[in-house]
Amino acid sequence: PNLMSKIVDEGILSGDMVLIYKTGAFMLIIAFISAAASVFSNHQYVFETSGVEVKNVPFNNIYSETAGYEITALKPLMYTLAVTEPGRFYLGAIRHTVKSAEGQEVSVYTECAAFFPVLDKEGRFALIIFENGKELSFSDFVKAHENDTVHLTRITSSANFFPR
Repeated sequence: PNLMSKIVDEGILSGDMVLIYKTGAFMLIIAFISAAASVFSNHQYVFETSGVEVKNVPFNNIYSETAGYEITALKPLMYTLAVTEPGRFYLGAIRHTVKSAEGQEVSVYTECAAFFPVLDKEGRFALIIFENGKELSFSDFVKAHENDTVHLTRITSSANFFPR
C-alpha cells in the first residue's frame, strides 16, 4: 500500500515516469521474493510479517522506516549481521533523493545491490558487494551512494552457496 500510494501521490500526479517505473520494479522484487519463499516452503508468507525485511538488528538503532539505513552505516551493520545471522545475504534497494522539475525533493529507488557479509575461518570480516553485475569495494560503493539510503531484505543462502 505504501509503495502504491507513492506511485499515485508522487509519480502520477507529477508525471514522473521514472519514479513510477522504479517503484514498480521495487514492488516486483518484493513480490518475487515473497512468491519464491511461499513456493519453496509450501507456506504462505506476507511480506510485512515474514521477517525478511532487515529492521531490527542487535546493537543497532539506526533504521528509519521511511529511509532505511544510511549507506555509511552499512559496514558495521553488515558485520553485526554476519555474526548474528550467518549464512544469509542481503538485497538492497537504494534510495536516492533528486529534485523534481518544480524544485521539490523526491526520493526514488534508483539501484539494487547484493551484499554478502562473510567471516573467514580466522574470523576476519569481508563485505562483498555487487551492483549492476559488478563487484564493488565498500569504499567505491560509498563514493557512489554516500548521500543515499538503503532498504535491506534478508535471504538465506544454501549450503552450496559460495560468494567467492
